[in-house]
Amino acid sequence: MSAINSTGRVLLYLFIAALCTPIIILLWQMIRTGVNVDHGYADVLRSTLGGFVVYGIASEAAAFLLGLPTFCLYRKLHFASWPLYGVGGALVSLVVSVVLTLTGTLYFFTGQPARTHAWLDSVPLLVLCGAISALAFWAMLRPQSE
Repeated sequence: MSAINSTGRVLLYLFIAALCTPIIILLWQMIRTGVNVDHGYADVLRSTLGGFVVYGIASEAAAFLLGLPTFCLYRKLHFASWPLYGVGGALVSLVVSVVLTLTGTLYFFTGQPARTHAWLDSVPLLVLCGAISALAFWAMLRPQSE
């Protein structure tokens, strides 16, 4: 019974931690380009929610397809320190950024027509998002593992 609850908590924590990515990306876009309210606040809300959904789907997919196996590997190897989780999250997001670049999907996120430019423009932010998401996951998981 507690194994099921423990697994459920891990999945919930992974889901919540992955939401750091769309929040960070949207905040970065707002800081970098500003918020255009020429078309009204409803348009700002609609585009923000749309971006949150798009980035959220990508980050949740990455978290469950790559982050969960990384967590299982860390658990098996008894890795529990926050720097290792941060590095793992950064590496997972680096892999995701390479995949998005090779499939041409990163153009959708950045608007850069050249794949190399899109990757170079986005990889620092994506790696930061991955590291922060992994650290958030570690912080939520930590009280459970002590």
